[in-house]
Order: sequence, then C-alpha cells, then structure tokens
Amino acid sequence: MARTHRYIATLGSAVVAGLSATLLSPYHAGWLLYGVCIALVLLPIRKAIRAFPLGRYYHWVVAHTVLGGASLGVFVVHAGWTMPRLGVNSWVWVLAWVTFVVGIIGLYLNVILPKRIVQNGFEVLFGRVREHQERLVDDVLAVRSRAADGDQETGLPASPAVVDLIDQRVYPFMQRGTPWITALIKTPGFRPPLVAQLLAIRARVEPFEQPQLERLAEAVEDRHRLDVSFVHMAVLRMWVVVHGVFGFALTIAILLHIFWAYNLLGGV
Repeated sequence: MARTHRYIATLGSAVVAGLSATLLSPYHAGWLLYGVCIALVLLPIRKAIRAFPLGRYYHWVVAHTVLGGASLGVFVVHAGWTMPRLGVNSWVWVLAWVTFVVGIIGLYLNVILPKRIVQNGFEVLFGRVREHQERLVDDVLAVRSRAADGDQETGLPASPAVVDLIDQRVYPFMQRGTPWITALIKTPGFRPPLVAQLLAIRARVEPFEQPQLERLAEAVEDRHRLDVSFVHMAVLRMWVVVHGVFGFALTIAILLHIFWAYNLLGGV
C-alpha cells in the first residue's frame, strides 16, 4: 500500500477509535485521555533511545497517529466543544485543540514533503548539508581559476564575461542559495533562472569555455536542489519540535487540571 494510503487508513482508524469513546462517561474519558497523553509522550523517548530493540520507529509513528486521533474523540466526550471559562480548564482546552491541529498539519507534511525530497533528486543527511554546500563553492572557485587562466593548449585568453559572470552572479548565489520560500513552494522540476543564463551564453564563448559554463550550471542546479532538500527537512524538524512542545505542555496542563479538580473542587 502506498505511503499516502497508509496514512489515510491510519487516520481513519484513529477517527473510528475516537468515536467509540462516546460510549465512555466524561469522568472515565478524562482518565483515559491522560493515559493516552502519557502514551503519546513515549514517541520522542523512543526516538532518543536507538540502542534498544523497542520495535521499528515507523510502527511507533503509526501507533502515535492512531492514539492521537482517538484522543480527539475522548477529549470531546470529556471537555465538550465549548471552551470552559475556568483558568486551568480553558488552558487545557486550548492546548488540546492546538496540539490536535498541529498533529494533523504534521500528518499532511509527512505525506507530502518526503515525496518532494525524493522527486527533487538530491537526498542528503541533514547534518551534512553544510559540507555539501562548501564543496559546491569550492567547485565554482576551481572553475573560476581555470577560466581566468585561459586555454593552456592554444594560448587563447579567457573571456572576461565568464569570470565576471562567476563573480557577480554565480558565486553570490552559491553563498546565499535559494530563498527558503522559493525552495518550499516551487515544483521539484524548477530550475533557477541562472542555469538557463549560463547555458544560453555557451554559443558566445570559446569552445574551451563551454564545459566550464556547463559545470557552473550543474553546480548552481545542485545548490538549488540541495537547498530544496534542506528546507523540506528543516520544516519537518521544526514541526516535530512545535508538536512536541505543545504535547508536553498539554500533559503538564492536564496534571494541573487533575490537581485542581481533586484538591480544590473535591473531585468531579
């Protein structure tokens, strides 16, 4: 089954599990909800523990998605659709809905962005992006050095246009890269306009300079594809952090809610 279908099936099963919670009373739904929150917090703990055979991480993600979707139904049974007026309860209500919404957004991102990274054709480890960027810059500087020396075999001088293009357009692009919004919204087949400009001037330079322009165009395109992969991975990492922060905050808020309900109101 395709990845998209698996996630749709996972979300569907989560909704069914959540609707089944309507058979619970609000009291029991509250305790079940807290148990589910504790279970959901185990996912980042599992991710941090890589040395122990605790099951495949993908299975933990599926379980997290099912429980997260099911907890929506449990939460509605316990708290209702209307935000409470009391302080702690209102915070729990807001944090719960924000966590649910962020989780649904993450479900969509985890379906779309990995597919776009594969289509982009430049898969690289997140921690090695900087290394690849520096290597591409070194390649451009090496091409500039050869372009400035001219053709050693025939003695033809270098074209100032090629060196100027490297200094004014190519090198600055290699330093700053593709803007993150462009890398995020453009289709995987998008090519920076600078690539077309480099290839278009091949007919106006000496034959020995044409391979240099082709290498520059290749380096520019590689930098763009590297930026696309980096931005997509960065968005997924930021989502994990945001979702985790709201999830932990919700768990703490529910603890305060339990303390408030049983110690100040005498139980519910």
